[in-house]
Amino acid sequence: KKQAAFLTNPPQSPLPSDTVFSPAILDPRLVANLLKLDEFMQKVNLEDLDQKLKKLDTISQNKTMRSLGGKTYAEIKLELDELQKIIFDPNTSEKDREKANIMLEKTMQALEKTSEFQQELKRAQQEEQQKNEPLNQAAHAAVTARLSALQKENPTEYNRFMNKHPEMVLIFLSKEQISKKHSSDYKLYVLNLSEEELRALRYAMPNFKSDQDVQMRFVQSIESKIKECTSGNEKQNLKPK
Repeated sequence: KKQAAFLTNPPQSPLPSDTVFSPAILDPRLVANLLKLDEFMQKVNLEDLDQKLKKLDTISQNKTMRSLGGKTYAEIKLELDELQKIIFDPNTSEKDREKANIMLEKTMQALEKTSEFQQELKRAQQEEQQKNEPLNQAAHAAVTARLSALQKENPTEYNRFMNKHPEMVLIFLSKEQISKKHSSDYKLYVLNLSEEELRALRYAMPNFKSDQDVQMRFVQSIESKIKECTSGNEKQNLKPK
């Protein structure tokens, strides 16, 4: 007896998969043709499945694949780790370290362009803002009250302070007024302030538009200086008394 192999899916197979043929009943050429038909049906099904998988893979790649040769966010982070190991390895030659540094910069640029990195950055900024918002609000109330009192009690000293720190006028303006100030105004601000004054200023800042680059950099400078002050205070507290 000869047994023909067929697909296990009845709707797609010309005959049941367990059908047994006898040479006395079927001509060998017919059996061969049936086998070819079965092979063809399998090929069609596999090609159809392959096309569907490719389509799904393409959709997935559009969502997860990023710059740097189409590497994923996770792959880019892994490459950064490897590059850092090369750079900090004392056995690495200067030539290889220089190449790794160049590649590290390119890899960082690729990482920053990924949506995952932007989401992480946004989440970190939101967490930082939530943590600092009560402190900034309290500082704003304290500094505005102090400067308002100084203006009444000692106008000369108040004017001297405001001339030295022109950015502090912003804490007395509304967010709408601040958002309308020209970008050139921010070039006059040095931010040589105490942590409390920096926090008061940060609380006064509105959410600038994405095209207001100068203003957004100004806010980033405020936040950086607040971090410097906080870090300095933490180190001071760690010193033995």
